[in-house]
Amino acid sequence: MARAFTQKGVETVKPDKIHRREIPDKLLPGLYLVVQPESSGAKSWAIRYRHEGRTRKYTFGTLEQFDLVAA
Repeated sequence: MARAFTQKGVETVKPDKIHRREIPDKLLPGLYLVVQPESSGAKSWAIRYRHEGRTRKYTFGTLEQFDLVAA
């Protein structure tokens, strides 16, 4: 379910034990926080968009590289 991101909310998202999660931002369609499974727990930013009728995903950095404002 989409929700409006906050810096504190993004930092406190917990990883799933097995599955990768893609959490959409409610205020900026196409922006996702990608949270890897518990084994690494890495968080990164991704943009989903359409090009020539096909859905694409571009991952552009980790949470450590880009905070919410920069993303």
